[in-house]
Amino acid sequence: KDAQSITNAGAILQHFDGDKLLLVVSAVNKTTNQLEKVVNAFFSGNEEAVHMLQAIQYEHVALANELGINDPEALNEIEDCFIDALWILEDEIQDPYDYIYDQIVALGELASSKLNYHYFKSIGVDITWLDVRDVLRTDESYRSGVVDWVTTEQKAKEKIASLLLENKVIITQGFIGSTQDNTTTTLGREGSDYTASILAYCVDANSVHVWKDVEGIMTGDPKLYKNATLIKQLSFSEAIEMCYFGAKVLHPKTIKPIQNKNIPLFVRPFGDVTNPGTAITTDQNFVYPPIVIIEENQVLIELAVKDFSFVAEHHLSEIFAILKDLKIKVYLMRNTAINFIFSTKYEEVKIAKLNSCLEDSYFINITSDLTLTTVRHADLDFARKELGMKKVFFEEQFSHTLQLLHN
Repeated sequence: KDAQSITNAGAILQHFDGDKLLLVVSAVNKTTNQLEKVVNAFFSGNEEAVHMLQAIQYEHVALANELGINDPEALNEIEDCFIDALWILEDEIQDPYDYIYDQIVALGELASSKLNYHYFKSIGVDITWLDVRDVLRTDESYRSGVVDWVTTEQKAKEKIASLLLENKVIITQGFIGSTQDNTTTTLGREGSDYTASILAYCVDANSVHVWKDVEGIMTGDPKLYKNATLIKQLSFSEAIEMCYFGAKVLHPKTIKPIQNKNIPLFVRPFGDVTNPGTAITTDQNFVYPPIVIIEENQVLIELAVKDFSFVAEHHLSEIFAILKDLKIKVYLMRNTAINFIFSTKYEEVKIAKLNSCLEDSYFINITSDLTLTTVRHADLDFARKELGMKKVFFEEQFSHTLQLLHN
């Protein structure tokens, strides 16, 4: 977030003195959002895109100065992270949006890792810098790279093992990777936790520690659920369920790789290095309190075939092909004789495209401004009492999970 946070990260590293550490860092503060604005400005023809990027570059240098980093070579390394993007912005648009997005937005993690590296080095940490793109291989799905596990594991074991023989700490970047042709890709927003999980799997780490601005994993988002409390222990399977249904503490893909090797995961408060936070392990023998996951900004979409026939398999196949192409996630769905009903997050451009693709064959009704609440380990009475719901549009219950779409 800021200089004080980077100083605190240094204290965390020193707390683990004696261990061999692989440190994965995200971009500084709101840098990813700022870089997204640069990309959008570039594609809209806004000549300010270059100046916007230079302002981000300056912010990183200013932060380095605030941390006492004044070595010209170190400052040049931080500034140089932005050179490739400046070249892109000074040229005509020649590549698709998603490709350009990854080349520019990835710079946030690269600059952050250089900044942190030079600060940690200045306070005496035995540390080396690793470009994660030399290790983490993906396909060419820009903005949502799919990991090539075989190549990534091979490269991780080669490079990381040798670096740890000579250094106690390796610092690298979350969120980014590269294709076989060494073109930068990203793994999706909030992907640094996932990077840590991938690398932990590849090098058979003893444990993974994710540092957050909350005490650990809570029974709900404290901003949305006032009775949220800390969950001290979770099983991998419960954590996966929570992430799938929208819990924001971890990236949804984080759990599975380390579960496959039984590597424990600790979600811990960034401001208290002595607090163990939440431990996620293979142990299944936990009794859980009610867990509440709230997804706002939802829409309920009802489709009916215009020739008044039943909604059959070929209709569902057509609908899901369109949802797949538009990358629209379905949260709840139900098929009746003459309707297919589902909920999704409201994204104006995607919903407009969906409407355009379906309007010739289907009657479409959209109800917006809804909230999807998922309640684990509790019943409808609890949900109504705790959350004060008004009208429920859609209700579904299976096993330990109750989902309610409401206003």
